[in-house]
Amino acid sequence: MTTHPFILANVFTDGTPFGGNPLAIFPHANFDDTTMQAIAYQFNLNETVFITHFDKQAHTAHIRIFTPTIEMPFAGHPTIGAGWYLARTHGLSALDISTPSYAVRLHHTSARTTLTTNSYALCPAQTDRHTLSNLTALPQEMLADKAYFVNAGVCQPLLQVKDMQALRHAKVDLASLKNIFDNNKNLAINQGLTLEHMLYLWYMSDDTIHVRLFFEQNGIILEDSGTGSACVNLGAYLLDNGINHRQFTIHQGDHLHRPNRLFLGLDNGIQMGGQVRQVGQGEFYLP
Repeated sequence: MTTHPFILANVFTDGTPFGGNPLAIFPHANFDDTTMQAIAYQFNLNETVFITHFDKQAHTAHIRIFTPTIEMPFAGHPTIGAGWYLARTHGLSALDISTPSYAVRLHHTSARTTLTTNSYALCPAQTDRHTLSNLTALPQEMLADKAYFVNAGVCQPLLQVKDMQALRHAKVDLASLKNIFDNNKNLAINQGLTLEHMLYLWYMSDDTIHVRLFFEQNGIILEDSGTGSACVNLGAYLLDNGINHRQFTIHQGDHLHRPNRLFLGLDNGIQMGGQVRQVGQGEFYLP
């Protein structure tokens, strides 16, 4: 039997004991793909992150990110969580982290851990407001004219909502969501990608942005409490629309009783991050 340490952390915590998005971190992950997928399924968290390589002298690390069912090319809160663990453990203020298909620069301070990127693509979704209204169960006048597919690491559709109450009352219809993805699978931005059915709704009020992310799992619609990849995509959308040299606080998950607070900075690039809190540690046994 072999023993493998792991850390449990809440990423994007608001400082309360159960705020943030929970994450399991395996800091010394010498596993094959099948084992990593099985461990993620065992933990049954939104994601589990495996640090497969770390070079302290070069300040570089490689990670793999798994949901209970698939490997992700990139995800925000596992990347922030892995960077926080390595920076805190080894006394680093910056490091480069890569997945098999994506790389970012991370910075760590006592206030927050952030990643930086300036690479993205976006295009309007091929749909109309009537379809978006059916998708969200919201009146057309409460929605932006268009949704956008944005890819700054993970390709996701974003839709602006014009009213806070409307955001709270949104309900995503799975059949409508699948139809939108089917109708947009041939967009240039989506070519060659296996897209997960999800939708990111957002409402901006000055420097505060309230968001919700809905996604499909096992044939039902669920909601994420804190979504770093979508926050990066939102930053890409805002930057592409001329919003620069601004900082925002992203509120997510409060009505799920998992309040998340994400930092989004736009300064000729996209900075996304937040606070991380360790809530446990343990050992995982394998034969």
